[in-house]
Amino acid sequence: MKWLKVISIGVVLVILCAGFCLFQEINTDDETWFLQVVNRVISGEVLYRDVYLGVTPLSVYFSQFFCRIFGCELLVNRGLLGLYFIASGLMACGILKELKVSNPFSIVFLLAFFVFTHQQSTWGFSGYNALAKVFFLGACYFALRWVNRITSFNSLGIAACFAALCFCSKQNVGVLALFCLFFTLIMIGRIKTFRLLQSLKGLAILGGAFCLTTTLCLVPIFFQGSSSHFWDYAFWNKKRYLATQHLTYFLTPENWDSYSLFIFTGPALLVLLCLFTYFHLKKKQEIKWSVFFIFLIGSVCSLYPRPDNPHKLLCIPFALIAIRYCYDHFKSYQFTGLKISLGICFSALIVISFNKPAAEWSCDEKRACRIPHFYGIVMDKQCDKHWKSMKKNFASLNLRDHCFFLSTHGGFYYLLFDLKNPTPFDYPIHTALGCQGEEEIQQKIQSFEIDHVIIDHEKWSNWMTVPSDRRPYQLEAFLHDKMQLKDVEHQGVFKGVFQSFERRNLE
Repeated sequence: MKWLKVISIGVVLVILCAGFCLFQEINTDDETWFLQVVNRVISGEVLYRDVYLGVTPLSVYFSQFFCRIFGCELLVNRGLLGLYFIASGLMACGILKELKVSNPFSIVFLLAFFVFTHQQSTWGFSGYNALAKVFFLGACYFALRWVNRITSFNSLGIAACFAALCFCSKQNVGVLALFCLFFTLIMIGRIKTFRLLQSLKGLAILGGAFCLTTTLCLVPIFFQGSSSHFWDYAFWNKKRYLATQHLTYFLTPENWDSYSLFIFTGPALLVLLCLFTYFHLKKKQEIKWSVFFIFLIGSVCSLYPRPDNPHKLLCIPFALIAIRYCYDHFKSYQFTGLKISLGICFSALIVISFNKPAAEWSCDEKRACRIPHFYGIVMDKQCDKHWKSMKKNFASLNLRDHCFFLSTHGGFYYLLFDLKNPTPFDYPIHTALGCQGEEEIQQKIQSFEIDHVIIDHEKWSNWMTVPSDRRPYQLEAFLHDKMQLKDVEHQGVFKGVFQSFERRNLE
């Protein structure tokens, strides 16, 4: 019966994920940017050397593998995100099982996990955040398995491999996972039967497994001649990212709002709740709870320096696990029927999520998209018609050769118009251009590798609303100084959408 329940839950989650893959609105920023990166790699360009990516490459490797088999479609990437979500849910349930929580596959817990951590709730569309979450949870799960079976170091080695895979998915989260395992090893050292020789053995296994797995994942970068760009984009360029004012975690009081207050108080209250639970547990439960608490702190640290929805993707699962664990030890104080009430609430949230798209579909206001790269996604008929018209008329603008989009929608435009980006940068904000990106683009303009630079029209306002500390002002100043800006208007399709800097007036 237990396996039947697990399989039933898995089938329901797969159906829900499939529904969101089809009905979810297309995000023309992060989601299409990541697909454009995968598309360029599949087309033969070399990651980092020819294509910008600000994180370690494992998420692109995974997406590339599936897109080569099923086609470079947004639906494939979304399906992969669904698999990441299901894997993270299973890992979370495994952690509850290792913590000896009664009924680790609780329906209410899984509903809560779906409502709060699905990519539509967190806008984690880029792939690497969701994949790093799976491996971080996996590292915690195998660390707990090792603590519960401390005579064998096999689980510690597997946990180190998961931490390495986490690092290869997103570097800062992987470093946090490694530190969590290291502190776990130090904490276990206080057990009397765990001698110095065993501690050194555990440290050697931890370091060896982490380094070996990381090397195997990153070695293609060095064979492809992308190492210098890899260090630039994934590491040295982060100083520009951290320097932006709008990413500051500790906002000044005048900039606080309800959202900021929730970000600050949520992790703090969670830590206090866990500490309260820890001091009320029996002695035999202290070790495994302490291990989980270390990973909980690590997940909270992952919020720095940008505690927005995508970056809460890692913290939320640990918060839900902690709450479920606390509830299991203090459920005698809860009101009768609390589980039923929570189940009804989460079920209602899921129904509400599907209600609007389902209603529009039944009213014949939606259709399955037939545009390449977006095939099968359910979207508004007018939007589908407009995109097809844009695609059809773009060729007549004589902008196809050597065209660069200075827009956060750049990845979407390259996919829609089937264009080749002459630069590595598909999301050309200041923090995603590398240390020398703006100079590289200027050189390509001067050497006639770029004929037109297209930005969003002021009426469209996407580019104009980018925060000032994320705008590439050096590049924009060069364009205004050396090129001529004009509106792009063709049969009304692009009116109020594009403006173009033309190369022909270059001095």
